[in-house]
Amino acid sequence: VLTYYIWRRLLLGKRVIVLAHRQELVKQISARLSLAKIRHGIIMSGHDENPSAAVQVCSIQTLIQMSSIPPCDDVVIDEAHHSNADSYMDIIRVCGPKVRILGVTATAERGDGGKMGDVFLAMVVPTTMRKLIDAGYLIPAQVLAPPARQSELWQNPIGSYIELCPRKRAIIFAPTVTKAKTWEAIYRGAGISARTIHSAYKSHDKSGNVVAIPGTSPEDREAWLGQFGLGIVKVILNVSIVTEGFDCPGADVIGLGRGIGHTGLYDQ
Repeated sequence: VLTYYIWRRLLLGKRVIVLAHRQELVKQISARLSLAKIRHGIIMSGHDENPSAAVQVCSIQTLIQMSSIPPCDDVVIDEAHHSNADSYMDIIRVCGPKVRILGVTATAERGDGGKMGDVFLAMVVPTTMRKLIDAGYLIPAQVLAPPARQSELWQNPIGSYIELCPRKRAIIFAPTVTKAKTWEAIYRGAGISARTIHSAYKSHDKSGNVVAIPGTSPEDREAWLGQFGLGIVKVILNVSIVTEGFDCPGADVIGLGRGIGHTGLYDQ
């Protein structure tokens, strides 16, 4: 949908900015545009700019730090349920009222109950998850769960993996970085290649002071997810990174080792 929309707008001579909030999403969008032979630039740390391109795929974190925004007729927001955030609203205000705003998302709802109507005038539902499964675009899930409620979502992640899906590529959603790294050590101790990727977070040192812990570096994230796609890494322990919009057709298993308090996050 996003690629087709951009192509149609380019036929009318329009300039388009695409906003995304993760480096993986920026690169995925860029890859889709390249596949459609749509010339574009990338505005993100570590990438050379191509200011003459009529389409710019932008990391929202990079764009809000720039002194000016590329001229545009359209702003397309990927994972549009984030559009109420201050960073997106600042970009929209700078672009002005004459710019057309399009949001695309698989889950048009916010976990905090925020109103997307503050940004968008109408919602178009071109398809549903059920239709995409029936058409072969999404794979129907085989859901395995304990017969009764238990104190932890996944009490034995390594045992369950070996019993139910040995040697399959799995993305495990962990509740904390500490838990993810503990599980990673268990997998690696059993001879299963595993890596942990996580966002930045806050912790406490031995004196009780709050300290900021950086997330997995962009270079490691790209390398390990690439190895996962090739089957070199079998298990990715994920904390708040590949939660939205991430495409990996090679993944066989999703493990829910954390609470999912919102249907939008579960669907993602």
